[in-house]
Formats: sequence, C-alpha cells, structure tokens
Amino acid sequence: MDNAIKNLCLFHFREEINQAFLNGEKENVLEQIILKYIDEYRKSENKSNIQEEPEECSICYGEMDNCYTIPGCGHKFCFECVQDTVKQALQDNQVEVHCPEAGCTSKIPTSELYAKFFTPEMCNRFTENSRRVFLSAQKNCKFCPKCEAGLLMTDNKVKAQCPICKSYFCTNCLCEYHDGYTCEQYQKWKAENDNADEMFREFIKTHGECPECHMVCERISGCNYIKCICGCGYCYKCHKKVKHFSPHILQANCSLSGEGHD
Repeated sequence: MDNAIKNLCLFHFREEINQAFLNGEKENVLEQIILKYIDEYRKSENKSNIQEEPEECSICYGEMDNCYTIPGCGHKFCFECVQDTVKQALQDNQVEVHCPEAGCTSKIPTSELYAKFFTPEMCNRFTENSRRVFLSAQKNCKFCPKCEAGLLMTDNKVKAQCPICKSYFCTNCLCEYHDGYTCEQYQKWKAENDNADEMFREFIKTHGECPECHMVCERISGCNYIKCICGCGYCYKCHKKVKHFSPHILQANCSLSGEGHD
C-alpha cells in the first residue's frame, strides 16, 4: 500500500484502529478495517440495485406512489387517504387529526395540516372548530339554538339575544325563549305541537292548498273546483289557478286526472 494512502487511511480510521488495539487486535488491523468497509459498501450497493416493490397503503390497499408519513409514529399512508382523514375530522368538528392506524394515538401537527393539507375552506372550518372548542370550555358560554353561534354570558339572565341572528333564547334549556313558561312546560308544549305540525303537514299532502294565500281547504263533495275565501279559484287536485267552467275542470284536463280526477 502506498505510504500516502496508508497515512490517509490511518488518519481516517484512527478511532477504529484505536478501538481494535484496545480489544487486543494487533495484526493487519488497518487492512482488516479497510476490508470491512469495502464489504459493507458492496452490500449497500447490491441492496440499492434490488428493485423494491412499492409499499401498500393500509387504508385503500393501493400502491403508495405519493405517501405521507405521520411524524410522531412513522406510519405511512397514501396522501389521498390522509387528506380524506383530515377532511372527515373537520366535518366531525374536531381540532386534532389522529393517525389513521388502528390504536395509534399520534397526531398530525397543526403546522403540517396548514402546510400540506388545508384548502382555504378547510382553514376556515378548522378556525371555526377551534373557536367552538374554546368557547365550549368556558363555563359562561351558551350556544344559540338557531344558528349555533357562541355567546359569552356576563350575567345570569335567562333571556339572551344571539349577536349573529338576533334571535332570543333561553339560557337554561337552550331553546327559543319561552316567556311565561317554565322550561318543563315549554318542552311539553313543544313536544305536543311538534307532533301536531307533522300531522298538519300530512294533512296538506292529501288536501287542497290555495295557490294564492296557501289557506288549506277540504273538499266534502262536488267537483274539483274550489274557491278560497281570498277569492282565488283553483283545482283541488293539482292546485292550479282555474276558472269555474274552464276546460281544465269540465274536460278533466288536470295532470292528475288519471288518479280519480272527476
């Protein structure tokens, strides 16, 4: 071995040589160290030349041409699947996005969410979710039952006005304000009337509704011509404005004539 090369190797591998002498090795120490590095280099070259099969995403089971590695745990997924995970978390009003791997508690850093995943719309949703989580943690916060805006209460008033939609609501039961009724009385009344509203909607489906003033009329007998108290005449079947002796009524030209239209 040329002396210049030998001196260079002695300098470069001085720590390994010292360790070898401490271990009791004396013969051909430098040559053995050089051969060791040459062997390791060849192995690394052979490994790099082997064409590895593309990794498979554990969510969609597709090849990960474009993958993302969760920083805290090292789990890898295709970028599209992580993007879907982020979207779903925002839709669920979450402010933390966890690793999709089952049982893993690692989180995607907020800085990564902003840098790699958030669209402008997602940024707005994340800000809104963060605001809601913050307000929910405040003992004096109430949410409007109409628009869900948060309101920090500075007193113990039962009646509050939403700063966004301007509606009034009860801070005890978080329903629309019910002046003169206790929360229990209002809940009972609401349950009864909700049922009545549903029955009324079903009634409208099977009975005539004036196309002018939307008054509901029920035909007892006679033809399909109805004259509302507002003066509007219409067909009881299809609710179209018509005159009493029009062809629509006399010749059964209504589109619903095949359904028992007289």
